[in-house]
Amino acid sequence: MTNLELIAGSLRKLNVINEIQTPSAEQGAKCLEEMNDMMEQWEEDGIKLQYYAQTDTSATFPCPAYTNAGVRAALAIRVAVDFGASVSVELAAEYDSGWSTICRKAMNSQIMEGSMSHLPRVNGRRGNILNDT
Repeated sequence: MTNLELIAGSLRKLNVINEIQTPSAEQGAKCLEEMNDMMEQWEEDGIKLQYYAQTDTSATFPCPAYTNAGVRAALAIRVAVDFGASVSVELAAEYDSGWSTICRKAMNSQIMEGSMSHLPRVNGRRGNILNDT
């Protein structure tokens, strides 16, 4: 997915453009700027998505595919006022679902594997809690 495709999806969610239109150069530039700011804020908040500032709408969106829906909805909400649009209940629900996925996957990727070396040994070896052996 390119940055422009993601931006177009955001603007379609707001009914700023229709299904066959593409964003104008000005719309693309505004949304790209807002997307960079939003993603930088998420990074500062601990949501690590391998994002780096984008300068070209035709470039490939650099985050994992599971982020697309959440970023698209979040960007739409972020730029709604700029384009004189209102946020629908459906868009808010899509954002909530997408944000939950992003947070869950981002946090799970940061969990370190635990060590069981501190647990006592049974008969000279560590037991398996799944089958009592």
